[in-house]
Amino acid sequence: MTNTAIPVLVGQLTTGRTEAVSWALWPAEVYSTGCLLRIRLAPEGERPEYQESKSLFATIQLLEGHERELITVESGHGKVQLSSGRLPTRGGEPPTSEPWEYVWTLEYWWPQERWDDKLTLAWPTYDLHLDLPVDIGELRTARDSNSG
Repeated sequence: MTNTAIPVLVGQLTTGRTEAVSWALWPAEVYSTGCLLRIRLAPEGERPEYQESKSLFATIQLLEGHERELITVESGHGKVQLSSGRLPTRGGEPPTSEPWEYVWTLEYWWPQERWDDKLTLAWPTYDLHLDLPVDIGELRTARDSNSG
């Protein structure tokens, strides 16, 4: 009997770099109903100084006036839901003059009925449009093996 609470891992740690952002995609955690995707983003070069939490939260939640800051993952069936995220922090207790640690670690839940051959991450602030290397055939095989 298969324990459906324990995922099957598909893929390998994949990393890359565009002109503006370094990124990493962890192996997908595949469950019987979908998969969890974990992505890390680290902008390079000049980065914004977040004076207020609203502009930082706009990277993971659509906020009026901050639309270009929103990081999204989309398949052919629409947006993939963000399930959790770790946003950049400062190196000390607020308020602090310590520099920001510019790393986003985001997890997305992708239900199996919305799986598609194309999965794209977009971050307009950095003109980032990245086709994520996810093999749907491998996800389906892992899901079937995890269904019991």
